[in-house]
Amino acid sequence: SGTAFARQMDSIRRYYPAAAQTEAMHVNYYYDTPDGALNQENITLRIRQKEQTLAGKVKWHHGQQKPEQGGFISSEYSFICECLPQIIDYEGKLAVLQGVLITKRSSFLIVPGVKMDFDRNYYWGICDYEVEIEFDDNKGSIAADLVKRFGLSMPSPKSKSARFFETKQTMDLCMQIGAR
Repeated sequence: SGTAFARQMDSIRRYYPAAAQTEAMHVNYYYDTPDGALNQENITLRIRQKEQTLAGKVKWHHGQQKPEQGGFISSEYSFICECLPQIIDYEGKLAVLQGVLITKRSSFLIVPGVKMDFDRNYYWGICDYEVEIEFDDNKGSIAADLVKRFGLSMPSPKSKSARFFETKQTMDLCMQIGAR
């Protein structure tokens, strides 16, 4: 819930008062083939807008947990965008702009190599909350301690993009039923 999310963020602020904090707004434009092939293959294709800058990213969600932290592993590839396209050719597949997810992110640099992101995600009339811990390979014990110390729940088994596309699929189905 939003209240629990705010409490967790306040706890981090109190426990790590010297942690550098930044605020950012991300506008994420998600792409997929009309039949949802990329999402089905656990591939996210998105363009993120920060102010006037557009940056593309392909993310492969491996689904493997890091056993000691309970997290997930993904690989990423970034690309430059000069404009927002309606269609992207990804490895011979035509990916079409599917919609927008807006993230309000509060980031805390706990120590060098360990960052906590508190995300409020807005899409399809929904607001969800997510806490992510990004850390260097040699900082896993610090990340595990953060999870334990602050009672953070295990990550959602679904990525942000998977939740976005699942909700879109439900809305598309409802529109089809309503059109009958």
